[in-house]
Amino acid sequence: MRIVLDTDVASNLIKDKLDPAFRAELAPHEAAITFVTVGELTQWALVRDLGARRRGELQVYIATRVKIPGGSDVGRKWGEITAYAQRRGRPRPINDSWMLTCAIARVDNAGVDPRSDDGGWPTCAAKNPTCCSTGCGGV
Repeated sequence: MRIVLDTDVASNLIKDKLDPAFRAELAPHEAAITFVTVGELTQWALVRDLGARRRGELQVYIATRVKIPGGSDVGRKWGEITAYAQRRGRPRPINDSWMLTCAIARVDNAGVDPRSDDGGWPTCAAKNPTCCSTGCGGV
């Protein structure tokens, strides 16, 4: 199954600082990243003024991952998810909402209802907010 990695998880994988048990859980899956993670990792490298070698390693990491793009469908779904969360008084972090939306939109919404009590967040996101392995079906 393809899973969508949160930027924190991708960063810890790159730095080889991910908990070994969690790494083992991820190992059998194909890891994808969203356009949000590409942006955050790029920002991270520039803010920290990484040297040429580390920037190159980061670029290889990004280039070798499946990337989930944005687009109009993702944008509309993001608007629904964030609006319903806000109306319920339970707004979600912006970038996390984008990542979730990319995963949901990629699997044709997977029966996820952004108006539900959990706001459409997959069960795995509630258990482990650093990685959405799309409990809403593989991406």
